[in-house]
Amino acid sequence: MWPEPNRFTPYHLPHSTAIAGLSTIYSGDDRYFNNILLGCDQELNMKDPRFNFGIKGYNNAKLPVWISGNIYYKGSLHYEKELNYIENPGFNPDLRFIEDEDHVYLLFTLDDSYFSQKSQLITTELLGTAKMTKQAFENSDGTPLKIDTDYLGNKRLALNPSAGPFENPGKGALKIKVW
Repeated sequence: MWPEPNRFTPYHLPHSTAIAGLSTIYSGDDRYFNNILLGCDQELNMKDPRFNFGIKGYNNAKLPVWISGNIYYKGSLHYEKELNYIENPGFNPDLRFIEDEDHVYLLFTLDDSYFSQKSQLITTELLGTAKMTKQAFENSDGTPLKIDTDYLGNKRLALNPSAGPFENPGKGALKIKVW
């Protein structure tokens, strides 16, 4: 989230591990769409906001960033130029995992603001091209990317898909089998 001008990092040719070049790290050229971000009930770091939870650290990015449709809970902070976001710093979704003999479940609760979020389907067109590689975000076979299913394989809404990994997860206390 911040520059690292004293270290060169390799970047790769599309769909390959072959190195295309080396570059120092600039802050920015990142994309955050339709996420649910949680803080940790810590005090805000006003001296250096890069160390706060959420993506507020991108407020001073050197390169452009694309950020929209995110939800911020439990002290997590939004990017100052983000237009479509929900921030409820006092809400704790009580996120936790439980295991039984054969499965792992994710337990959490969503507040009512979750259901008013405005988001968009993630596609190659939306994501654009990366600065260093000048390549589009695409599937491993080179076809255009369209994230139209959720983590569980459920179809995402074409208009205003749900934030987070699950499409229309429901209301109240939720228990979802993740594996």
